[in-house]
Amino acid sequence: VLALPYQLMSGAKKSCGCLMRETSSKLNKTHGLWTNNRKVYTAWMNIKKRCFNKNYKHFETYGAKGITLEERFVKDFAAFLEEVGQPPKNTREWSIDRINPNMGYETGNMRWVTQDVQARNFRKFKTNSSGKTGVLWSINTAGNTRAMAHWIDLDGKPRTKTFLVRKYGLLPAFKMAVEYRNTAISKLNELGAGYTVYHGE
Repeated sequence: VLALPYQLMSGAKKSCGCLMRETSSKLNKTHGLWTNNRKVYTAWMNIKKRCFNKNYKHFETYGAKGITLEERFVKDFAAFLEEVGQPPKNTREWSIDRINPNMGYETGNMRWVTQDVQARNFRKFKTNSSGKTGVLWSINTAGNTRAMAHWIDLDGKPRTKTFLVRKYGLLPAFKMAVEYRNTAISKLNELGAGYTVYHGE
């Protein structure tokens, strides 16, 4: 929308609209932002907000915890684009994931994945009390303590396997739950599930 002359004179507008068009034109000429790279550019901007904008809603779980964007990518979108490339599909389900969730958005640590794969690469939750991601203690309706293995299948549905402490003993039940889950994840990865060695670390 073009500014009216009185708006420019009063200071209500800083430009007649030509500056915006000129800026957009330069960006498009340099990066092709508004043609082929919109999704990558949006991802780049969102990463910067998560890492550097203290007022952004997700800053507390990223920038505040030391997760940052590699310096050479901060002001150089072309370098970022070269590093991550285009997503396999230009759909909302694809986003940029950090391969090692304990590191920042750095060279060699970024990849395009679907949301379900990204969910399999979370760090260990603070509420984890067993010390092993996906293994928890539970009590059934009969009041028996169980070690429970939990994971997400390829269809996105949760799966569980329990081991009774009364039957196996406390530590053996826990060990069996851990081993069962590890085996399940290994089989899922053979089918392309995308669990990484950093999951839950």
